[in-house]
Amino acid sequence: MPIKRRSLLKSIAGAGFVGLTAPLLRAEERASQATRGTPTPRIKDISVIECEPAGVRLTVVKITTDQDGLSG
Repeated sequence: MPIKRRSLLKSIAGAGFVGLTAPLLRAEERASQATRGTPTPRIKDISVIECEPAGVRLTVVKITTDQDGLSG
């Protein structure tokens, strides 16, 4: 029975997709292990900073949480 080109390409593509998603799953598992047992951060403040360096208008939003050092 000859192998059809389309089914061969599908199987190769499927194997490649599985190979690409495996590192993502491991990263999610590590992240869930790292945050297990830590409280969920609560937002304390939101600051909006608007500036215009070199004629480009920018808006920066800074979020401060109840955990020391956790802001962005």
